[in-house]
Amino acid sequence: MYLFKDFPLPQHHGGRVITIGVFDGLHIGHQLLLSSLKERAEALGAFATVVTFNSHPDALLYGASPLLLTTAEEKRDILQSMAIDELLSLDFTAELAAIDAEEFIRGRLLPSKMCELIVGPDFALGKGRGGTLEVLGHLAADYAFGFHRVDHALWRDKPVSSTRIRKALDRGDMPAVSAMLGRFYSASGVVVKGRMAGRGLGFPTANLSVASEKLLPANGVYAGYAILDGERLPAVANIGFRPTFGSSERSFEVHIIGFSGDIYGRKLSMYIAERLRDEEAFADPLLLQRRISLDLEAARTKLADIKINEQ
Repeated sequence: MYLFKDFPLPQHHGGRVITIGVFDGLHIGHQLLLSSLKERAEALGAFATVVTFNSHPDALLYGASPLLLTTAEEKRDILQSMAIDELLSLDFTAELAAIDAEEFIRGRLLPSKMCELIVGPDFALGKGRGGTLEVLGHLAADYAFGFHRVDHALWRDKPVSSTRIRKALDRGDMPAVSAMLGRFYSASGVVVKGRMAGRGLGFPTANLSVASEKLLPANGVYAGYAILDGERLPAVANIGFRPTFGSSERSFEVHIIGFSGDIYGRKLSMYIAERLRDEEAFADPLLLQRRISLDLEAARTKLADIKINEQ
């Protein structure tokens, strides 16, 4: 996959089928759109090109943005796994926000040899979201490019959206999250030193430094898989404040079942399959130790028949 940071895109022998969006989560609705993008590009002998943003536009437009389901790095890796040809990640600036739909198409997309534009059902382009689906249809006729809208993907008879997934994450409803993402939720980060309380209990944990803009599930204990140096390992994650030890800082700790070794400074990814329980405060560490043993047994049982899509 070719990576670009701004227009103009380089010229090549074929055209481009382009889609534009935030694509936070790259959920099953986005996947439906991207499948259409790839099909049209293949049919036309063109490049499948995704235009997205390095930060959520709401940060500039409204002064605050939601926490993200996928960071820019995660988004890039997932798109690459989907065999997208090109990814253009733009900085969402005040200058960019001030460009209207027609100017953006005429000044940036058409010079990039766009032959078709494919968008989702809620898409609008340009200043003040003035480039509605109806307006884009007229512009497509005026400037002679193909224009296609891809409908929502549905789950439980309702449209899948990043907002709906965020709400499920806030509840810790991981089956719903997995169903709408089309894969397990994951978070990645470098392993950093923590308080090492788990080691003292006989269950050493990797304290994961996750990007501050990443949305984490509700506090609690979760079963899933850790990916370390390409190896998939059963694991349990604790997300929260470690109330037994009086911590005031939220942490993301991963215990890799049956693993021992120094992994400080290494990148680790945690794929979450199931929520085991709420975060609890225990009267003494011994009671916590017993509870962790039960958590590990519950995790082994739940993970026994689960397969993971490592995206």
